[in-house]
Amino acid sequence: MKKSVCDIVFVFIFFVLLLIPSGFFIKINNNEIPKYEKRPLNKFIPIMTDGRINADFYRDFELWFSDRLNFRNALIRFYSNINYYISVHYRNDSAYIGDDNFAFIKRRSDNAFKLFNKEDYELYSRYIKRLTQYSHKKNIKIYMLVSPSQNIIYADKMHLYKVSEDKFDKLIDYIKEKNNYDILYSKDILLKNKDKFVFYKTDMHWTDYGAYLTYKYFINYIKKDYKGLEIAKENDFKISYSNYAEFIEEGSYPGINLEMLNFFKGENLGVLNVNFEKLLDISYKYYELNNPNIIIKRDKVNKTDVFHNPNGYKKTVLICGSSFSENIKDFFAQTFQDVIKMRLNYPEIEVRRSDLYFDLARIDEFVNKYNPDIVVILFDVPWLEFISEYEKSINEGRVNAI
Repeated sequence: MKKSVCDIVFVFIFFVLLLIPSGFFIKINNNEIPKYEKRPLNKFIPIMTDGRINADFYRDFELWFSDRLNFRNALIRFYSNINYYISVHYRNDSAYIGDDNFAFIKRRSDNAFKLFNKEDYELYSRYIKRLTQYSHKKNIKIYMLVSPSQNIIYADKMHLYKVSEDKFDKLIDYIKEKNNYDILYSKDILLKNKDKFVFYKTDMHWTDYGAYLTYKYFINYIKKDYKGLEIAKENDFKISYSNYAEFIEEGSYPGINLEMLNFFKGENLGVLNVNFEKLLDISYKYYELNNPNIIIKRDKVNKTDVFHNPNGYKKTVLICGSSFSENIKDFFAQTFQDVIKMRLNYPEIEVRRSDLYFDLARIDEFVNKYNPDIVVILFDVPWLEFISEYEKSINEGRVNAI
């Protein structure tokens, strides 16, 4: 009997000791998005759900419990940092760090260096033909302004890819010969200034400085058609410096506050989960509108901005762009009387189909609404695949061509 009591006490103490570490690590909270992960936390699902036994209770409980570890964020950072320090080139399934702590997105590397085939050339040529016909019909100038990707400008910092040539150069020559149309490609001016950081080290987007150089390149090209058009000077803007890749605005991700946002500044970096402070070692140059006469109307849901500058060059410009339009729009706003920026991949309230990003019907809606003199279609090289998707969808009857 005495032995049985001792056994019971021993078993009881054993299980209590098992629970002590669990009690130390568990932290039940109601957060929906953790600080270092772009995903919702698993919710607690009881064993009885809607009057039925939850057959997956043990799996659901394990997922819920692991999300509530008291030091989960610290463990993630610790694990990632250990990986970074013991790896010559740290990587995961989405991104990797190259030379001099440049972070690259793998899928954009694939898109940037994937070679075109004969069908691709024909699809792009067909879209340019469609574009020029629309331009003549509406009696407006339409320019295609293309940025190289971060991977192209800083290919020497990559170690997963060997680049022999830029595929886009050949496409430009093909379109010029086949369609007699100039695609404006800012690669040369950005390569010339790459040491001044025309792209973020930790993000796929160009810096404000890279955007400004591309804006100057564009204005210099079209000046021949617009007498008296001048380039906005750098001292027209409020200049500041920051080590962050300040591209994502607060409020872009529901449930993420400003403190959490600091981690995501730099999309390439955000998916790596490494010690970002070690990598953010460059002070980037930022330009901010400093003209009190400019009136701005913003639609954050649809990513549409409308600028009116009473002292600007008397033309209306419609910028139809990818995310690369976000930090080039202010330079246009300082230059022209009226500027409208619309995002090709918004609004998000619709089902986002990439084959509709370059849909001329959507562009036509803005043209009819704002009556622009100039339309600028702006994106970077990896977005080319969406033009071919659009043309293929027209061929298959899933999109109506205008």
